[in-house]
Amino acid sequence: MDEAGRAPMTEAPSMPPTAASQPMPDAAPVPAPAERKIVRNAQLSLVVTSPPGDADRLVRMADSLGGYASDLRAERRDELLHYWIVLRLPAARLDEALSAIKALAVSVENEAIQAEDVTDQVVDLVARLRTLEATEAELQALLAESRSRRADVEEIMTVYRELTGIRTQIEQLRAQLQTVESRVALSTITIELRPEAGSGPLVSDRWRPGGTARSAVRALVDVLQGLVEVAIYAVIVVLPILAILAAPFVVAFLVFRRRFRKRPAA
Repeated sequence: MDEAGRAPMTEAPSMPPTAASQPMPDAAPVPAPAERKIVRNAQLSLVVTSPPGDADRLVRMADSLGGYASDLRAERRDELLHYWIVLRLPAARLDEALSAIKALAVSVENEAIQAEDVTDQVVDLVARLRTLEATEAELQALLAESRSRRADVEEIMTVYRELTGIRTQIEQLRAQLQTVESRVALSTITIELRPEAGSGPLVSDRWRPGGTARSAVRALVDVLQGLVEVAIYAVIVVLPILAILAAPFVVAFLVFRRRFRKRPAA
């Protein structure tokens, strides 16, 4: 056929772009942090003259330094109270706090300070977060474009599902980054307060004379109640049974006695 009689060729309908066919956006380079990200924590074991009073002082100290006490518990050992307290303080004031805490002690039994460099972890989280945010922007644009040209529902839902998955990953990374930043910003100090030897009371605080007297009176009342109950059982139960058992012997005795009296004298 000639050119005039040749049927015009139709182009194949182009498939709408999907998220899978879109090129991954290039994330902006992540600059190195201006300073290293260091997590600093400390543990102390102190001997003090008054664990309850010093525990209260530590709580107030944490408040004054812009921190707080996240945990406080006490345990009685050999009539003495031992305290454990966990403080969360601004990392910049850790050294100041340690000096103030040790000033309360009669002696420092143990001290340990840990430093963990999490700079690489922060850089990695930020880079992944930026990549996902760029991908999210592309998917949002693709979703808007699909809706504007009235794409089929399946295509729109495919893009929407991918967008939802990206948003979930972004929220997870943000939570991880926030946790790491919180560990860097706030140092944790775990403190054990041990009472000084000989600081216990001369008389055990468990001794209660009034309680002992009440216990003795209660025991006496219990004994008297038991005796009264025994007497009641004896009157109501035991005596009738004894009477029944003794009745034949009493009758025999009376008969024997009557016959003996009727016997003529010799």
